[in-house]
Amino acid sequence: MKTVTRCFACLLAVVALMSAAVGIWVSLRYRNALPIVVEPSQEAADTADRLLEAVELGDYEAAGAMILGNPSLGVKYDEYGRVILPESDDEAMAKLTEMEKETLRHIKEKAWFAYQSSLKFTPQGDMFVTEAGVARTYQVRYLKVNTVIDDLRQRCEQKLTARVEAAEATGNVSDVLDENGDYREDIKCAVLLEAAEEALAEALEDPASYEQWNFTMNLVYQDGAWWAKQDPELIRAISGSLTE
Repeated sequence: MKTVTRCFACLLAVVALMSAAVGIWVSLRYRNALPIVVEPSQEAADTADRLLEAVELGDYEAAGAMILGNPSLGVKYDEYGRVILPESDDEAMAKLTEMEKETLRHIKEKAWFAYQSSLKFTPQGDMFVTEAGVARTYQVRYLKVNTVIDDLRQRCEQKLTARVEAAEATGNVSDVLDENGDYREDIKCAVLLEAAEEALAEALEDPASYEQWNFTMNLVYQDGAWWAKQDPELIRAISGSLTE
């Protein structure tokens, strides 16, 4: 009897691809003007807060507009303003059926929205002066989506085994298996989606499924406005568990 290993290999690749939607590999077009060092102000604090509020809301276009160089964070939106998640074109994805691909697209969307709804930034103290400008420390908290996906394989296999046992007990094995003794495609996809929904819902309610840590956002004053610098810590905070 075949397993759902092929689906899971592809799913992990697709979830990893979600990191492209938060622009880890961006080329910043830095301005030529040198930053001006000034004292912390409410304007600087407001810029930092607005940037992170935009990330919490999934508005990466607005967030990128507040980062020095106005980088594109690699995010595209549909006509309703929703983030368009990238598709996978790798070898594993190419071997899937259309039903399997559609199921994985649904799971990818659910995983993204679970992550997005869990993302929270909390300021830790006031702004402080640095050599180049000012900075503020924040705590970021988010759902460890990749950990949830890693746990999905066992959950799905258990559900499929239970369905087969129930079908054998009633003499209706054809409700679960095809003529070759493999899982029926519709059953496999339905179980995979059900398992993903359950795993994500449980994880959102489980404090142990979250990651939290502190990072410092650095800001500089330039061209009459405050800008966040594109530091590795900031990019990691924006991308969260999608790149870990």
